[in-house]
Amino acid sequence: MENPIILENCNSEPLMDSDIKKNWAESSVFFFYITVLCIFMFLLSTCGALYVKKYTGKPEVEVQPSSQFQPSYK
Repeated sequence: MENPIILENCNSEPLMDSDIKKNWAESSVFFFYITVLCIFMFLLSTCGALYVKKYTGKPEVEVQPSSQFQPSYK
């Protein structure tokens, strides 16, 4: 049975290839897709929230007679 620490040290070269500092080209593509996914999810959630709280129509509001277009005073 071999020591797991020795196995990790022997196979450390493939781990270096997946490091962001060493292989920034592949990681930048990953970050681009994550950013696009986050923007898409943000837009989808805001559109859904706007749909749920949509405008229901013109409410009946009582306006004081002195504030109307042709005001009537006492």
